[in-house]
Amino acid sequence: MRSIPNEERRARLARRHHLAQPASSPTEAARSMVGLHSSDPATVFLSLQARVDGVRPDDIEQALYSDKTLVRILGMRRTMWVTPTDLAPIINSSSTSALVQPQQKRTAWMIESSGIAKDGEAWVKAISLKVLQALKKRGEATARELTEDVPELGQKLTVHKKDGTIMGEVGTSTRILFLLSTEGRIVRTRPLGTWVSSQYRWSSIENWLGAPLATIERAESQARI
Repeated sequence: MRSIPNEERRARLARRHHLAQPASSPTEAARSMVGLHSSDPATVFLSLQARVDGVRPDDIEQALYSDKTLVRILGMRRTMWVTPTDLAPIINSSSTSALVQPQQKRTAWMIESSGIAKDGEAWVKAISLKVLQALKKRGEATARELTEDVPELGQKLTVHKKDGTIMGEVGTSTRILFLLSTEGRIVRTRPLGTWVSSQYRWSSIENWLGAPLATIERAESQARI
């Protein structure tokens, strides 16, 4: 059996990740990586600049917001990723869907512990529906615009540690939009300002991509990943 030394393994990765052989487009580069880390919006642009010769911010924005061959979604470790659009259902089923139940429970508990509603779960469902209806009317919207349509999003939630110690406050809009993202129902679209901005507009998945994310069995999606 032929062994593969570290030098060969690293050389193969350098080619596969388009560090030794540039990709022809942002989408090809992202596909080779499965996903590009996107917690900081600038990271995607830097990652692609290292992998696609002559790529400009306009080229990346076109793939993300015009052609929509790339999409920004939540993935493993509750982290933002930019991935080819056809891989989004696989990532959602393999990684993101596991976040839904614990995040629903956490958000409902935060609603109750902050004194906003006695039945946090019912409250979250009702407000989530209002947000989706507002997005359907607007097409795209910022968190501030959604708060105008759904005033409940403007309330503050108290964040506690497990021992009951208060850590601080977080906006209800932040929790509801995050929860809807984990459910694969909404997606971040074009940011406000330039490509380094971390303030995004939001849209429903159906409006942005033309259809809901396909549901794939978790075991199958993990195998495909």
